[in-house]
Amino acid sequence: MVAVLVFLEQRRYKGQSPVALPLGILALDVFAWNFFEFAYLVSGEPTWHYLDLSFSPYSPLLVLLVVASFTGDRRKLRPLFAAGGAVFGALSAGAIVALFVPAARHWVDASSWSATFGITETVLGAVALALLVRHLFRISDRNERQRTALVILALVVGVALTTTDLWNAAGYAVPALGSLGTLIGMALITIATLRFEFLGQSPGLRRSVVAITIAAGVVVAYLVAFRSVDGNHALLSITIVTAIVVMATRELVTMWVTRKNRMQSLATLGKFSAQMAHDLQNPLAAIKGTVQFLREEIKQGRPLTQQGNFLDLVENQIDRMNRVIGDYRRIGRAEPVCRSVDINETVRSVLALQTFAARNLEIHADLAESLPACKGDPDLLSVAFENVVRNAAEAMSQGGRLTVRTAMAKRFGIRRSLVLSVQDTGAGMDARQLERAFDLFYTTKASGTGLGLPYVRRVISAHGGRVQLVSRADSGTTVTIRLPLP
Repeated sequence: MVAVLVFLEQRRYKGQSPVALPLGILALDVFAWNFFEFAYLVSGEPTWHYLDLSFSPYSPLLVLLVVASFTGDRRKLRPLFAAGGAVFGALSAGAIVALFVPAARHWVDASSWSATFGITETVLGAVALALLVRHLFRISDRNERQRTALVILALVVGVALTTTDLWNAAGYAVPALGSLGTLIGMALITIATLRFEFLGQSPGLRRSVVAITIAAGVVVAYLVAFRSVDGNHALLSITIVTAIVVMATRELVTMWVTRKNRMQSLATLGKFSAQMAHDLQNPLAAIKGTVQFLREEIKQGRPLTQQGNFLDLVENQIDRMNRVIGDYRRIGRAEPVCRSVDINETVRSVLALQTFAARNLEIHADLAESLPACKGDPDLLSVAFENVVRNAAEAMSQGGRLTVRTAMAKRFGIRRSLVLSVQDTGAGMDARQLERAFDLFYTTKASGTGLGLPYVRRVISAHGGRVQLVSRADSGTTVTIRLPLP
């Protein structure tokens, strides 16, 4: 049910929950190896047993992926994911080989296989638990704390009970409670999804009923396929049912992704077109007015020898249009044309416009005096700063305090970089939103395009600098930009 609900919600949330896809894959993996374990217990066929061992090694890695996506640490743990993937991939590959090569079954059935699985699962489980506990102490939002507590409980119960299967397989007198642990763990995750908005918002009664109905239908189809025929024919039937489910899911996901990408491209094209039309409209209007005036002068038989200033106006407006087109080309490539830039002066000009546009904000500027000039493109930097300030202002739609600071960072007494920070007192971002803030097209605003912060990072990176984002839900956001000094 969790997997079906996740794929239903992916369309609703427009793919903005980083937890959704890993959770859906985890649910499918858990369902697969539990079904194969059930089939083995009922039929005694070793094929089902090795299919179970082919899928079950991936569950601990997927659990850690779900937890890291929930706490916003997925990118930081890439080396650990690679190492865990190598270990569990080897265990799964051994089980797959054992399906076709009986000689390989000695290693898969030996205690070393179970011990490797158990040790790696314990390590990844400990890392996941540490991430959740740290996240629990860092947040203040009541709903987020409840979600985190439920995930911690699901992790502790699930890992503790599933490891009993490994101890039992290794020959120890321990009852195998893995299925019970999986049932309790996934039940807690389901509660977190339905009751505490684990995917970002509540799926609602209608979608929950649809998910339960589809999931029940899939389970019944598997059971009917398993019960209708015996032996290898049962495996063939299960394979056919799985292929149908996978193909149907793939078609739905592909349709959704294609539609989403098309809508994002059209939204982006529309915004750029509207802005470019606005920038070109004024010079075109001036040129048209000038041409109409000169045409009227010719119609009245007046000489144009005294109208050279109008020709200058036309030439200036054409130059202006060329500059606009050049700016758009340069902005698209984020290629700076560097010269000396006074950061404080750039900040003041951006804040002057913001003060006029947002009267319900308290804007405070703490600009360090006597800052050295840096090398950069003033136009690109101005647009980047304006994006950051505008995002901060939009995060405080009900009013708040916007603080902008500039400073010079030193290391070992040597000037290293100029630092610009923009701090707001808005709603802030949770760990999942923070991790994806710089992703292209990612936005939490209904009218947003997800281009602002990615563009800021491109511009600052093109200047050899870097952008840092610090945010907590209900505590505001701070964007820090560092630009190197020559």
